[in-house]
Amino acid sequence: MLWQVKPGDGAPMMIDGRERDCLFFDEFVTHYIECTISRTLDKVRSDASKMVQYRTNRAKKGGLVKLWIITREEPTADQNTEARRSNIEILSLAEFQRRVFDAATYLEARRIYPFGSATNPENDSTDVTKVRYQNTAIHKEPAAMKASVRDVAGMLTSQGVVALLGDYGMGKSLTIREVFLLMRQEHLKRRDTPIPVVINLRDHWGQDDPYEVLERHAKRVGIGAESDRLIKAFNTGRLTIILDGFDETSTKPWSSRTELKEIRIEAVTVVRNFVDLCRGKRTGVLLAGREHFFDSRKELLGALGLRAGDTILGIGEFSDEEAREFLQVYGFGSELPSWLPRRPLLLASLASQGFLDSLVGERESPDPAAAWDQLLTGICNRESRIHGHLEPGSIREILEILASRTRESLSGMGPLTESQILEAFRVATGADPDASARPLLMRLPCLSIRNAEKSTRTFLDDQMLDVFRAGPVAGFAVNPYTAIDGSPHWKHALGEVGAAVAIVQLKRLHEKPAVQALTAMRVAQERWKSPTLSLDLLEIARIGSEFGEDQLDCGGLVIEGGCTAKLDLSTQPIPAQLRLVEMEIQALILPGVPVDHLQIEESLIERVFGASGRDQVPQWMTSCEVGTYDPASTNASVLQMESLPLSVRVFITILRKLYYQAGFGRQEGALFRGMPPEARDFVPQVLPILTKEELAHVATHTGRRVWHAYRDQLHRVMEMVEAPQSSNDPAIRAVRDLR
Repeated sequence: MLWQVKPGDGAPMMIDGRERDCLFFDEFVTHYIECTISRTLDKVRSDASKMVQYRTNRAKKGGLVKLWIITREEPTADQNTEARRSNIEILSLAEFQRRVFDAATYLEARRIYPFGSATNPENDSTDVTKVRYQNTAIHKEPAAMKASVRDVAGMLTSQGVVALLGDYGMGKSLTIREVFLLMRQEHLKRRDTPIPVVINLRDHWGQDDPYEVLERHAKRVGIGAESDRLIKAFNTGRLTIILDGFDETSTKPWSSRTELKEIRIEAVTVVRNFVDLCRGKRTGVLLAGREHFFDSRKELLGALGLRAGDTILGIGEFSDEEAREFLQVYGFGSELPSWLPRRPLLLASLASQGFLDSLVGERESPDPAAAWDQLLTGICNRESRIHGHLEPGSIREILEILASRTRESLSGMGPLTESQILEAFRVATGADPDASARPLLMRLPCLSIRNAEKSTRTFLDDQMLDVFRAGPVAGFAVNPYTAIDGSPHWKHALGEVGAAVAIVQLKRLHEKPAVQALTAMRVAQERWKSPTLSLDLLEIARIGSEFGEDQLDCGGLVIEGGCTAKLDLSTQPIPAQLRLVEMEIQALILPGVPVDHLQIEESLIERVFGASGRDQVPQWMTSCEVGTYDPASTNASVLQMESLPLSVRVFITILRKLYYQAGFGRQEGALFRGMPPEARDFVPQVLPILTKEELAHVATHTGRRVWHAYRDQLHRVMEMVEAPQSSNDPAIRAVRDLR
């Protein structure tokens, strides 16, 4: 690569009766190299003698020869002296490799360049050099075995293809930084180890050629003059490629629902091309991003070019023990409430600003939705006391306006520009921000600098974002004849947390929240043409309906073109007299009972739970495109596994509902649904075991008992669900004893 010769040139050959290790011929100069592992002076003296003789002979014929001796280790002082006496350049292998690419310069430049979306929660900067890394919950699939950062680095050094999957705020970029630092340290110790190259894919929108990406990457980290050499190092197989943020590569809108899959696949073309090139060069490569960027695991594997033997890693929330250890750095040692996610970014941000102190209490919470609402109220109150420029209500309204604005973006997370933040201030206060207010607005609580874009902000947690989205929807439900700006263009519906918080707020504003939400739903669709807002209000009406209702009469409404992450029809009441047309639904959970007067037509449904294939799709779903069906088996088929005791089948079915179809929680009635009478008798016996084994806890929402999973138990649950017959988990043992 150094002299641009073809692969295979430079093999040993016999010239003048003597073996020569490597000869490279170019137009003007012949490069003659001898290689040795010996550290003796005699070896260099012997090689120098035959090399000088060759140079002399070539000079007599008018040829120019450059002589090199390459040693495995650093040459000794005697070897250096002998080689230089004969005008031979002597270098260690590591020094010689630097002629192709100066790895040390790159590694230092990359160390100080931002890593993806990683930020320092204490000062909200992209400088994370002083951030203490704590091992997060990295798990290797499918066995759910824990993996360390050193394990990940070892996989890459062994030329593996690795995918690191995790939701927003789980610490993927910080984990990647830790892998980089570990591999950097190893390379500086031993120059024959791979050079880690970490690329923020967000910096490379629209690029699909890996070589163009490497060229731009070199310029961004400050070694633009070395871009050609970086590419040479890649071609020689010396690099390990780490691609952060494959879910941040798409900026292209779509004109129809069916185009979405093709657009996602097109967006990660550069990732797929990198994987193909790295396989050919036998070079390690790591890809990181959100799994739910894709419809299904099958689509993810195909789009990213992954194969059966590649390694899939998942990065999840902290366990309670890991969260306690993590928060000790911030001086917080109390128990966290169960409803609060154990996500590193969220916990660090709340702890560093002192917001966690108000949450000290029991592990259980009587109403997580109300607790979320109170948390954000407390944050806004505290911010107002600190700065004094804005009332708490104004701060919350600004954040709610910004949260609604993110619903128009493709990602659903933003980013939010400075002009959007200033406009939100004008709407909330009726005045323009003065010079003193502008800097404060860019430091609003719950917002963070992401991806090194100092003029933009992003909400630091997607559940927190969902809670802020609830306020405008609750306000619209009370006064539906005042439109929400931008709502016809919303691409993201309220999540379960946001819908639950909206009903808490709506109850404070109206005595019959479900009735009012239904009225507002019709106005949102028919007057304002806002289908996603209509779906928000549908979910709010279902949550706020009278306990015990089987159906929710929607009066023959047609909602066309809305988007929602989840439509759970296994919980009551089920919508009736409703047509959903051209929907985009990420997850549809079938009810397991007959459904009347509901139609879902011509919709894109990414995943259907409760059906294992097209032949099990109910008749009220027509002309729908489904990405994937229930993995492995349906709840119904689990209940038919006669090789397992019925009590264990019921237990596994409930775990699947709580963890595999999980969201904000599952109504207790939904845990009985779809079971035959003899199986239902076991449910009241299984639920106390869930509590005792800390697999789930129950809370009361709007008069209903709702069961919530402990997210840190996911991998324990996966092991039980995947191998219930061989599992020796104490929960399984307790369930087996039920009669």
